[in-house]
Amino acid sequence: MKKTLIALAALTSIAGVAQAQSSVTLYGIADAFVGSLSSTTRTAGVSTKTTNTVIDSGGLASPRFGLRGVEDLGGGLKAVFALEGGILFDTGAGNQSGGGLFSRQAFVGVNGGFGTVTLGRHLTAYDALRGATNYSDNALLFSFSQIGAVYGNGVADYTNRTSNSLAYTSPSFGGFSGALVVGTGEDKTTGVSASRNNSFHLKYANGPLLVGYAYQNERFNGGSSISAIPAPGTAITAATGERDYNLFGASYDFGVAKITGSYQAAKQKNSAVATNNGKDQEFQAGVTVPFGAAAVSAGYVRSKSDNTGLRATGYSLLGTYSLSKRTSLYAGGLSRKFDLAAGANGTEKFTAVVAGLRHNF
Repeated sequence: MKKTLIALAALTSIAGVAQAQSSVTLYGIADAFVGSLSSTTRTAGVSTKTTNTVIDSGGLASPRFGLRGVEDLGGGLKAVFALEGGILFDTGAGNQSGGGLFSRQAFVGVNGGFGTVTLGRHLTAYDALRGATNYSDNALLFSFSQIGAVYGNGVADYTNRTSNSLAYTSPSFGGFSGALVVGTGEDKTTGVSASRNNSFHLKYANGPLLVGYAYQNERFNGGSSISAIPAPGTAITAATGERDYNLFGASYDFGVAKITGSYQAAKQKNSAVATNNGKDQEFQAGVTVPFGAAAVSAGYVRSKSDNTGLRATGYSLLGTYSLSKRTSLYAGGLSRKFDLAAGANGTEKFTAVVAGLRHNF
């Protein structure tokens, strides 16, 4: 009897240790805002302004929920996984870029002294660096590639997620680190190459300084030609051809203020029609100034498209106030202007004034 009790106690102890070495966390972001969005468009030489009062999702960050887990396998090795989906807080509907329940992220892999290797659906390595050097502290609505986008007005902006992919993130070596994401299209057919989305970044992050370079290549399964270039103000979105993206970004935190900035070159190539190939040059910069629990961010963005001849600029101003470590109030405005060619149709101006609440859980 005594031996049995000792054995049961030992098993209980082992089970407790195993449980302590494995964990699953539920997390997410709830974010909604109320505001006024105005758009001025030109059609057949006539400009029309439309203003809507909206209650919408994602002023500071895309609302989401997810599960992430880790298990200690011993010897410095850990198993990791993540499942993450989007949700619209104004309607309660799902908000999935890939159409599935966990289309924001879904992966499983291992972590160790060598870094982290995972398989599944990932954010690209390019996206990781652009988010880290995005003005207005990467606030979603105020981002240069969101509603009323300044980026992507000739060559469509990069795809930020890729399915059927392998990702590697290195550890930091004295501040230097890198990441690689390889996406296999799995859609090769007779005479047509498979699509792909491959990206990497290299960065140095130490103390107040972050500086890095990122590259992303996207090839679309659909043949060798790209549809004709659209009118100014409309991005090329045909799922054919190939695109390259190069990004140089940096940030520096002075304590009293943090500055960010980046330059992006987006190139469309390998079209059977030579005039459909082209390049966009895009630049953005911002500053964030903290005031105790509050902070004020300002940003500027501009772009020029060789494809459409379109030039666009934008400004933003955002204020946040932390009610707690997890909950923040925010308010701000933005204005974007698109210099259309004479006689061209499209969006001439977009403005927004909003106020909202974000809660992290």
